[in-house]
This record gives sequence, structure tokens and C-alpha cells, in this order.
Amino acid sequence: MQEFLFKVSYAGLLKYIMVKEKIRSIARFNNEDIVKRDFEITDFQIFDNLYPHESAIIERHLYRRRYKPGERIVKEGDAAVVLYFLSTGSANVVKSAGSKQVELAVLKPGAFFGEISLIEDQKRSATVIAVESSEVLCLFQPDFISILHKHPSIFSKFLEKFSAIMLERIKKMDNEVKILRQTEEGPPG
Repeated sequence: MQEFLFKVSYAGLLKYIMVKEKIRSIARFNNEDIVKRDFEITDFQIFDNLYPHESAIIERHLYRRRYKPGERIVKEGDAAVVLYFLSTGSANVVKSAGSKQVELAVLKPGAFFGEISLIEDQKRSATVIAVESSEVLCLFQPDFISILHKHPSIFSKFLEKFSAIMLERIKKMDNEVKILRQTEEGPPG
């Protein structure tokens, strides 16, 4: 039994080390770009239902990164190891469609992105580019998972808000599809 627990613990430790190394190589942050941040995480819709002691837990794990206009924040196809929160500025979400780039959304302060790839451990589904000088807060995957495991109340509240936000996004997309179909079909008559 002890041998089994050691193997499980050792495997978990190795995975954690590998993920940390992947983060360093992919994120390419340096000491000037990463600054511990004292920030109100409850300004973001996904965490606006947390108690102060719960938001403090999240905030301890946040890092700040600044981007210049036109600078890529994430690239479609890259490994997903960071959940981003846009605190200032704006950014475009674009997706490759052959040789073209299709704009999917414009993100404003308070938006977050990278959540689906991070949860499903998939590659980034789109590219996000800063439109103007922007600041994002970063929550790395190992920290995010650790918080959710250690704090069931945060996990529960995250799932509740995440589900509501995803439902809201689906409804918005459904309405946009209906409008597009009506436009293609022309006016009734």
C-alpha cells in the first residue's frame, strides 16, 4: 500500500514539475512582466460571488502581465496553461479560417478567457491580441487546480458561475445565429 501511495505521489510531483516547466517555456514571462498583484478578483463576473476570504485565496495566486497594442496574448493551437482576466485595455479574439483571421469577439475589462482550454486540457481554440495597451491577470493551471481541490466552497461557486456564464454565452450565440439566418433568408413576404 505504501509503495502504491509513493508511486501516486511521485507521479503527481513529476507532473507538477513538468507543468511548471511547460508554463515557463510557453508563457515566456520575465521578472519585469510578472508582478504580484493586490486586486479585487470579485470585479470579474466569474468570481463575483466569493466571500472576501475566498477572493483573497485566488488573489494570492494572480500575476500581472502588460501587453502593447498588437501584441499577441495567446495563440491558437498553443498549450493552455493560464486562465486570463482582462483588467485594463481591450483585446480581439480571432480564429484562423484558411488564410483569413475571423474576429469572434472584442474583450473589455472584466472579461476572462482561456477557461475552456484550461479545464479540458486542450490547446487554445483562438488567438487573443491586445487592441490597446492592456493588462491581464494570470492564474496558472497548477494553482487553479490546487485552489479548486483545497477549497470546495470556491470550487462550488466557480462551477455555479461558470455554468451561468456559459449558458449566457450559448444564448447570445443562438440569438446571433437566428439573426444571421433571417438576414440570409431576407424579409418575409
